[in-house]
Amino acid sequence: MEWQNQDPQPKRWGRVVDVVSDGILYMEDAERLKLNGVVFPADFKRRSKLEALLMDLVSDKIIYYTVLDTDRMGRLNVNAWIDEISINDSIQNAE
Repeated sequence: MEWQNQDPQPKRWGRVVDVVSDGILYMEDAERLKLNGVVFPADFKRRSKLEALLMDLVSDKIIYYTVLDTDRMGRLNVNAWIDEISINDSIQNAE
């Protein structure tokens, strides 16, 4: 999936410094990102596997993202990419 042509909104970028429960990404600039459409399973083993996959994919890397909206906890709901790889799709399809 090519990120350049997916969304008309401007792209932001930043370095991921941590991944916490439910796949929330903590960015170097203190933003908290929630991957749009990604729901982590209730089952502990499956959840842990997906969280580890996400951490391997994004930890300490520069990502690009498009902000769709903000949730009630102030987290940015985003579509995110590393190079031309959709992080959202990678995690959804890993399930």
